[in-house]
Amino acid sequence: PSFVRPQCRATDSPSWVKGHCPFMLSELQDGKSKIVQKAAPEVQEDVKAFKTDLPSSLVSVSLRKPFSGPQEQEQISGKVTHLIQNNMPGNYVFSYDQFFRDKIMEKKQDHTYRVFKTVNRWADAYPFAQHFSEASVASKDVSVWCSNDYLGMSRHPQVLQATQETLQRHGAGAGGTRNISGTSKFHVELEQELAELHQKDSALLFSSCFVANDSTLFTLA
Repeated sequence: PSFVRPQCRATDSPSWVKGHCPFMLSELQDGKSKIVQKAAPEVQEDVKAFKTDLPSSLVSVSLRKPFSGPQEQEQISGKVTHLIQNNMPGNYVFSYDQFFRDKIMEKKQDHTYRVFKTVNRWADAYPFAQHFSEASVASKDVSVWCSNDYLGMSRHPQVLQATQETLQRHGAGAGGTRNISGTSKFHVELEQELAELHQKDSALLFSSCFVANDSTLFTLA
């Protein structure tokens, strides 16, 4: 196998590079490579030649030297350094439960600890709902104005009728994710309609904004 020369500089001739790298040979043979480009002058001024104190002969010998087995390698000391000892807990076990409780208490003290409200919305009294979050109170009526159901379409007679007919025909639930049980034709048609509404080639329907953002950021990253 070919090895890279110990002292490879930006001033090396293209002929030497072509002779030691098949990829460079194929990229530079016509002089129109889209991958290999000559660096601009402002970039070249920061390039420094790689220097080594070892002669080329010693480097070549070291490359040809066979790999030494574990029995020939220097034994690593198992002694713990004082830096680790000084920063290690007394019982050598990290108390995750206590750490977790402290973090939760910090969230509660700075009023950033979120508690989900337990509510059941009334279909015949929009936007009111039953509130069950207080343990001492059985339930009480509250108004919910932070819902995504801005226009109350969830209680529209046509929506309720279509939902009931669909449940009678196909049952409740998809039975699994798209990868497992396939995509419902209703979702496909809804995605096509959303794409046409927003003048896009296609669309994807997610169960929540969090899932949509998580999937988008994960794909882009």
